[in-house]
Parts: sequence; C-alpha cells; structure tokens
Amino acid sequence: MIFSTYQFVLIFLPITFCGYFLLQHFKYQTLAKIWLVLASFYFYAQGSPDFFPFFLGSVVGNYLVGNALSKLQGMEHRIERGLLFAAGILANVGLLGYYKYTDFFIKNVNFIAGTHIPLQHIILPIGISFFTFQLIAFLVDSFRGETKNYDIIDYLLFITFFPQ
Repeated sequence: MIFSTYQFVLIFLPITFCGYFLLQHFKYQTLAKIWLVLASFYFYAQGSPDFFPFFLGSVVGNYLVGNALSKLQGMEHRIERGLLFAAGILANVGLLGYYKYTDFFIKNVNFIAGTHIPLQHIILPIGISFFTFQLIAFLVDSFRGETKNYDIIDYLLFITFFPQ
C-alpha cells in the first residue's frame, strides 16, 4: 500500500486512527498499541506480500536476540554478549545486503571475470532499509541494557509503526 493512494488516505488511515483513539478513549492502552501493530502488519503485508513472512521472521528473531542480550548483562557474559550482538548485526546487514546488492555484485563479477551468471532480479521489499536500521537500533539498545522494560508489544510498535 502506498501513502498517496485513495485506499491509504481514505480508508486505511481513518480506520487505523479511529480505532486507536477509541481504544485510548476507553482506557485500553495495551489494546490500542496492539491495534497499531496489527495495522502496521497489514500495511507491510499489503506493500510486499511475498516479503511479509521474512519481515515477520526477522522481527521475531531480532526480538529474541535483543532479549538474550538484555539478560546477559555483566562482565561474566562479555564474550557471549559480544558474539551474540555481532551475529545479530551481521545477520541484519547480510539480509539487507542480499536484497540490495546481489544483482550489483553479480553484474560486477560477470564484468570482471567474463562470466554469465544470471541476475536474480530480486525485488526490493518496501522499507527494508528503514526497518533493518530499526532492528539494528533495537539490538544496540539491548546491548547497552536499555531495553529491559520493553515488552513484545512495545518492541513491535517500535519496529513496525507504519508512519515512521
């Protein structure tokens, strides 16, 4: 779904905001957050349906890594935390690199080596750079011990909120 479409402006956005403000009005703060998370999931699924399972897996995987980083505080876990943090960052950057630079890399290998490796023509998912950097920011915050009060709903809202 694109921000400038009638579907977004006249249907999705008003329904999302009305649902959120109604839930807030009746003091259902947690349900209001869940409503925004579900709306954001719908937004991403509409924009890149084939990419959505990967998106969801990446979001859940990063939450698990971030949670583990938050629990492994202290000098006695310094090495484990460092390795886990590095693995999380490398996984995120690796997936971003795969989607953004695979064809670029293949073109250059073909040019330099004179090969004819077929291009993958990977479709770039909507918002992949943005949400990847959000995931990395969460891992950095977790590594620093700043996410102890994050529950899954706050995390999902931080990562997925569609107007960002």
